[in-house]
Amino acid sequence: MNNNTTDLENIFLSAYEAAEFMHIKYGHLMDMVRRKKIPHIRYGRRVLFRLSSLKKFIAELEASSVI
Repeated sequence: MNNNTTDLENIFLSAYEAAEFMHIKYGHLMDMVRRKKIPHIRYGRRVLFRLSSLKKFIAELEASSVI
């Protein structure tokens, strides 16, 4: 049985796609990667981002801003 929602959550985005998804500049995203502030995976020289991890990261940032 194929669950399309699960399949979409497990896709990986390139750094350019992740920056576009988050509506931030590529350079800012890569700075976050260098400072280990955002979940990512290195595959050789490529930096990849799991869509579900980005969504969780954004939700945690949002939740921490409302104290």
